[in-house]
Amino acid sequence: MMHSFRIIPVIDIMNGTAVHANKGLRNEYHPIHMKFSQSSKPQDLLTVFSEKFSFTETYIADLDSIIREKPNIELLSKMIQESPLEIMLDAGIRNLYDIMQFKNLGLSKIILATETIESFDVVDDAISELGLEKIIVSIDMKKQKLISESAEIAEMDIDTIINKISKKGISEIILLDLAKVGSLTGGGHSNYQSIRSNHPNLSIILGGGVKDINDVISIKRQGFNGTLIATSLHKGIITPNNVRSFYQTN
Repeated sequence: MMHSFRIIPVIDIMNGTAVHANKGLRNEYHPIHMKFSQSSKPQDLLTVFSEKFSFTETYIADLDSIIREKPNIELLSKMIQESPLEIMLDAGIRNLYDIMQFKNLGLSKIILATETIESFDVVDDAISELGLEKIIVSIDMKKQKLISESAEIAEMDIDTIINKISKKGISEIILLDLAKVGSLTGGGHSNYQSIRSNHPNLSIILGGGVKDINDVISIKRQGFNGTLIATSLHKGIITPNNVRSFYQTN
């Protein structure tokens, strides 16, 4: 069952292992130690997410692909085939070649991140190859400042980018502040509220810093459509009972 507000667990994969992401300092990431699993194998985390938390979807960041352009195709394919969860993937898509690598894996969504796409032509390519329903655009930031390897995109403000992709038919975005990832400092930001107000018909998922279930409740009450969670889940701050209770009352 897909809920109207989505709590989406995150798996960051590096060297084929699930790692703890912390403030975008990727050279300092280390294998996770999850309260509800003795394993740092990504496949085992999918089982925990499905069986203990009853999640129906997950967000995966393939850091080997994002950083080194060496995607974990075999591992991802195995995870997609074996898990009942729908998988959305950020693999650091840069161009049409990257899109084609992941097109037929069976992913529920492919993420186009402002950090890595070479230009907005990549969005058009993705729409042509995947269809609008398969695409999420991630607005990547550090301390609320847009990050992008593309000079064209880096010069734009966030509202301009959202307007541009909305005109192409994109209906879902992620607002991801890498500086908040792993920090447990709170998932919202005052700037996000104006984005929510300016784009009432857009599905907006927040990522970075979610500290506990009350934070999740606050994000929902602010009118957002979902949130990514990782550290608060791995540390056992957000529990299976928290998630069940949230969906029974929200």
